[in-house]
Amino acid sequence: MEKTSKGEKKENFLENFFKPRPNLEYELYKQKKTIGRTLNTNIEFEVPYTTDVMNHLFDITKIFSHSVFEYATLFIFFIQVFLFFCTETSGTFFLVTSLIWRFLYNAGIGYLLKIQSDRNGVVKFMKKHIFNHVKGKGHEHEEKFIVRLIRQQFKKKMADDYDFDAVPVEYNCWILFRCIEDLILVNDFTSYCCFSFRYLDVPEHLSIYDILRYIGAAVLIIFNIWVKQDAHRVVKDFAWYWGDFFFLVDSNLTFDGVFEIVPHPMYSVGYIGYYGSALMTKSYLVLFISLLIHASQLAFLVFVENPHIQKIYGSSNPQRPSGIELEKLRKYFNKDAIGFFRLDLYKSSDILSLVVCAITIIYTFSIDKSSNMPIIMCWVWRLASSLGVGLILYFQSNYNSWNKHYIKNGQSIREAFQQWKNIYNFLTCITFVSFIAYAIRNYTLPDQWTYGTVLLRHTVGFLLIILHIYTATEVYEVLGDYGWFYGDFFIKELISSERLYYSGIYRFLNNPEKFMGQAAFYGIAVITNSWPLAFCTLAGHIFIVIFLEFVEKPHMNRIYGNVRKKSGAESGIIKEVNKFMNRDARIKNIYENVQRDIKEIGLKRVISNKSLKNVVNKWANSLNDPETVSPTTDEEDSDGVVLVASSRNTSNPNLKRRGSFSNSASKFIEKTKEVVDDTAEKVVQQFTKSHDNNNSNKNSESTDSLPTSDNYQVEVYHDSKSNVAEDKINEIEGKIFELGSPIRVQWSAPKSSITPADWIGIYRVTQNKKRSVTTTSCKGRWLYSLTGKGKNNEEDNEEDKKESWTDEERQQIISNSKVVTEVKKNKKGEDIVYGELIFKNDLIPWELGSYEVRYHFKDGYSVLCVSRPFEIIVNSYEVKKGLSEEENIKDIANSLLPIVKNCLYMKDDETLTLEEDFIATKGWPNRVGTGGVTTDAEKQKNLFSKRLFYSIKMIYGIEFSRKLIDYYSTVQSLATQINRAQIVLSPEF
Repeated sequence: MEKTSKGEKKENFLENFFKPRPNLEYELYKQKKTIGRTLNTNIEFEVPYTTDVMNHLFDITKIFSHSVFEYATLFIFFIQVFLFFCTETSGTFFLVTSLIWRFLYNAGIGYLLKIQSDRNGVVKFMKKHIFNHVKGKGHEHEEKFIVRLIRQQFKKKMADDYDFDAVPVEYNCWILFRCIEDLILVNDFTSYCCFSFRYLDVPEHLSIYDILRYIGAAVLIIFNIWVKQDAHRVVKDFAWYWGDFFFLVDSNLTFDGVFEIVPHPMYSVGYIGYYGSALMTKSYLVLFISLLIHASQLAFLVFVENPHIQKIYGSSNPQRPSGIELEKLRKYFNKDAIGFFRLDLYKSSDILSLVVCAITIIYTFSIDKSSNMPIIMCWVWRLASSLGVGLILYFQSNYNSWNKHYIKNGQSIREAFQQWKNIYNFLTCITFVSFIAYAIRNYTLPDQWTYGTVLLRHTVGFLLIILHIYTATEVYEVLGDYGWFYGDFFIKELISSERLYYSGIYRFLNNPEKFMGQAAFYGIAVITNSWPLAFCTLAGHIFIVIFLEFVEKPHMNRIYGNVRKKSGAESGIIKEVNKFMNRDARIKNIYENVQRDIKEIGLKRVISNKSLKNVVNKWANSLNDPETVSPTTDEEDSDGVVLVASSRNTSNPNLKRRGSFSNSASKFIEKTKEVVDDTAEKVVQQFTKSHDNNNSNKNSESTDSLPTSDNYQVEVYHDSKSNVAEDKINEIEGKIFELGSPIRVQWSAPKSSITPADWIGIYRVTQNKKRSVTTTSCKGRWLYSLTGKGKNNEEDNEEDKKESWTDEERQQIISNSKVVTEVKKNKKGEDIVYGELIFKNDLIPWELGSYEVRYHFKDGYSVLCVSRPFEIIVNSYEVKKGLSEEENIKDIANSLLPIVKNCLYMKDDETLTLEEDFIATKGWPNRVGTGGVTTDAEKQKNLFSKRLFYSIKMIYGIEFSRKLIDYYSTVQSLATQINRAQIVLSPEF
C-alpha cells in the first residue's frame, strides 16, 4: 500500500507539473477582440491569439502537444547544442551553419516577403497548390494529406479561439510562414552563439583590461536582450512576424520606449549584442562575421521592409510643396550643387570649386612632407567651414547683415542667397578635399594588419565614415535644399512653421549634426592614426556645437517661437528623458492647477460660462506641456454655452504599425475626460438648481423648480410645407432630411413660463445620456426660441440678458417676435405660444446620422422637451451605364452643381456655371497661408472644402483630400476627377 501511495504521488506530481497553467494574457486578448482585414479582398475577421516563439517553444507544459513544426525546430536546436557542448566540433563548422541560416533568413524570408508584398505571391501560390483543396468541416477526410497535416498541426499550435475554416486564407498563410520563420530564426541565433562562443578563450589570469572587456560585452548583450523584448512589447506578434504583409489589424500601436530612441531598433541596436560577443571573444573573425550579418539585415530592411512600409503606410518624409509655394521655392533653388553632387560645369561657381579643389590636391602631394602647409590648410578650411559659417549666420540672424550688404549695392535678396549657397558649398567641398588629401598623403599601409589595434582602427574608422554618410543623407532627405542651405536665415517669405519637419532622423535626435555630423573626420583620423587631424576635427566639432547652441537654436526660437515644444515635436530621446523626470512633477502640477482654478471660479454663475471648460482644457493641455498651458479653442464650439469639454475622439482605429508616436499621457487624458463626462450631468443639475434658487430671491415670478414640461413641444419639418401623406409617413418612420437642406423647427411653450433666454439646439441622438439635461456641446447649432438669434448675431439686446421679466415685458417681446406664429389657449385655458425657427447653413449638422432637437430653459442646460429623432441622409449617385466619358462627366457635373451651391450657401436664384471658379468668386485664397496665422477667408474656405468633400464621399463614394480645392475649383474639373476616380476604383478597371 505504501509503495502504491508513493507511486500515485509521483504520478500526480508529474501530472501537475505538465498540466497547462491559466493564460491571463490569452483571457485579456479575447476580451479585446482584435479585428483583422485582408489587404486585397478586404475581408474582416477576428484575429486569433498567438504567442511568441520562445514562450511557446520552451513551455514545459506543452512539451507533449507541440506541432511538427515546433518539434523540427527543437530537434535542430538540440543537435547544435549537443555538437557545441558534447563534441569538439570546430568553429568553422558553426561559421558555415551560421552563414547558411543567415542566408535562409535574409535571402529566403526576404524573397517570400518581397513577392508577397509586390504581387501577393505567397498567398496566390498557397491558394493554387494547397488551400484550394480545403473541403471544410465534416469533409476533412476528403482533403489531401498535406491539407490534413497542416490543419492538424495548426490546431496543436494555436489556442482555442482558432478555427482553420473560419479565418481567411491570408491568415493561414501567415501562420505557415511563421512556422518556417521560427525554424530559421531560432536556429540562426543558436548557430551564431555556438560559432562566437567557440572562439571564446578565457585567460588563466584576468587583467583589468579583460575584466572591463567582459563587463562591456555583458552590458551590450543585456542591452540587446532588452531592445528585443521592448520592441516585441510594442509591435506584438503581428508586426514581429511581418503580419502586415498578409493582412492588417484595426489597432493603434504606441511607438514608445526603444522606438523613440533609435530608428528601426530591431535592425540597428537590435544587433549590438553581436558586437558584444565579438568583444568578449576578442576575435576579429567574430567581429567581421557580425558586421556581415548586420549588413545583410540592413539590406533586408532597405530592399524588403522599407518599400512595403511606404506602400502600406506611406512615407514619413516631408511631402513635395505644391502650388504657389513651389513657384517661390524655384525662385531661390534650382538644382544647386550639394557637395560634388549636381555639379554643373556651365556655372562659374562650380568650376571655381573644382579648380581650387584640384589645386589643393596637387599642392598637397607635390610639396615636401616636412612642410606644415597642408595641415595649416586643413585647419584654415576647417575653421572657415565651422567658425566662419557660424559668424556669418550669427550676424545675418541678428543684424541681417548679409542681405543688407547686397541690398546696399543694388542687388536682390535672391542674388544674396545665391552667393551664400555658392560660398557654403565651396567651403564644404574644400574642407573635405584638404582633409582627405592630407590624410592620404601621410597614410602608409600597415605591414601587419593583425598587429596591435591596426585592424580595429581601420574597422572603426570605416564604420564612422559610413555613419557620417548615413547621417548626411538622412538630414538632407528631411531638410531638402531649403534647410540644407539655412534658408530660414535669409528668406523671410518662405519662413513657415510647416517647415519644421520632425520626421526621419529628427524623430530621434533634435540635432543629429551635433553628435554624428563629424563622424567621417573622426573616422579618417582614426584610420590614419594622425593626432594633428584628430585635434583639427575636435576643434571644428567644438565650434559647430557652439554654433548650434548659440546661433541656430536662438534663431529658430525667435522666428518660429516654441513651436517644437508646443507641437510635441521633440526627439525620441528627449521625450523618454522628460517622461521619466517629469512624471511625478506633472501630476502634482495638474492637481494644483485644477484646485486653484476651481477656487477662482467659486462655483459662481456657470450658465453661459466657459470657466469650467477652460479648467478642463488647461488640465488636459498641461499633460502635454506643464510649462505652456493655453485653453483649447474650437471654431465649432465657440457658442459660449459649453459647460464641459467632452471627449470628441471620433477617429477610427488606424491601420498602423510603424511611425505613429503617441504621447505618453494620451491614455491619462482619455480617462480624465471620461470621468469628467460621467460627472458633468450631476454638476449641471447642481449648478442649475443653485442658479434657479438665487433667481427666486430676486423675482417673485420665479419658482424654486423648473416649469412643468407638459405644455412644451418641439418638432422638426422640412422647410417647404409637407402634404398630409408625407406627414403621416414621417410620423411612422421619422423625419428624413437630405444633407445640407434647411430644417424647420416648430415649438410651443406656455406664455406664463417662456423666457427670451430659452434656446433650442440640435444634437446627435446618442450625444447626451439623459433627456432631462444636456451635458455636451451642440457645436454652435442653436437659436433663441423667441428672438431667433444665435452665435452669429452681432446684435446685443439687453433684454436677453435679464434674469426675469414681468408679464408686460414678456407680452411685448412675444408681440415683437418675428418667429412667433400665434398665441392661443389650450384645453385647460392656458395661453400657449407657438413659434417657428429655420436652421440652415452653419446651424445644421453636416454629417449623416440621427439627430434630435432639444428645448432648453432660460439659457441653461435643463431640457424641457425633446423632438422625435430625424435622419440626415444623402442619395447615392448611381453610375449610368452606356454613356461616353464626356456624357458621364456632364451627368456628374449636373448632379454636383446643386451640392456645390448648397455648400456655398447660395440661394436658388443665384447662378453658378460649370466652368466658374467658385474659389475666386468668393474671394478666397488659393492656398493655405503661411506663418501659422489663418485668416477668416481661409477658415471659410477650409470649412467649405470639408463639407464639399464629405458630401462627395457620401454621395459618389470617392474620398478626396481637402487640399484638392486649390487645384480643382470648378464644378467641371471636380466632376472630371470624380469620373476618373470612379473608373480607377471600379471592379472592371
